[in-house]
Amino acid sequence: DGRDVGLNFLGVGDVAGEIALLDGGERTADIIALDETEVFVIHRRDVLPTLMSHPQAMLAIVEVLCDKLRTATAMIEDSTHDMTGRVARGLMRLAQQHGRRRKDRTRINLKLSQAELGSYLGLSRANVSRQLTELKVSGAIEIDSANIVILDEKLLVEAAEAARD
Repeated sequence: DGRDVGLNFLGVGDVAGEIALLDGGERTADIIALDETEVFVIHRRDVLPTLMSHPQAMLAIVEVLCDKLRTATAMIEDSTHDMTGRVARGLMRLAQQHGRRRKDRTRINLKLSQAELGSYLGLSRANVSRQLTELKVSGAIEIDSANIVILDEKLLVEAAEAARD
C-alpha cells in the first residue's frame, strides 16, 4: 500500500547487502541513512574468491544472516501482539542490538523519530506516541534528547509478556 517498513537499524561496522553478495540476486531492501554515513562497497566478484579461501569469513556472514533472520522472525511474531507488547518487545530488541548499558539503565543509541520507530514496529506515529507515553508514565522508559532510555527492564518485560497472555 505504499508504506515504508523499517526492517532494521544498522550501526558502525554493520553489514548490509550480504544476501545479494552471496546469491548474486537483487538486494532485498533499500537502505535509508538517518545520519551522515560513510559506506564501503564490496563487489561480489571481488569478495567471493576471498570467502571461498577463508571459510571463517563465510561463517561470519552466515552468522550475520542468522541474526537478521531471528530479528525478522521476532518482528513477525510481535505483529500478532497488541500495541503495548509490540512497542515493549521492539524496544527490548533495539536495546539488545543498539543499547549501551550504564549502571541501572540502557540507552538505545539511535535517534529515531516516532514515525521511524512506527515503521519499524508496524504502528502509526500517533500509536507509538501513545505507547511511549504509557511506558514513560509507568517508569519503564524515559526519552532523553530523542534517545530512548530503558529505566526499568523488568517493567518493559512485564508489558511485553502481558501482551502474550
